[in-house]
Amino acid sequence: MDHDSVAEVHALYGEFDLLARLTADDSHTLTKMLMTQFRQIKGVKDTQTLIAVEY
Repeated sequence: MDHDSVAEVHALYGEFDLLARLTADDSHTLTKMLMTQFRQIKGVKDTQTLIAVEY
């Protein structure tokens, strides 16, 4: 699946299979994208969202 909001994807060992870094203009856009697009991908059983901040 190609998606403009996907900045990076990495395969992982351990508890999670993939790490995807997404970009979104705001939390509403991110929520809508996750709920209507990414969580609907066949084979996706669960997602975990972490918000990165600058300090």
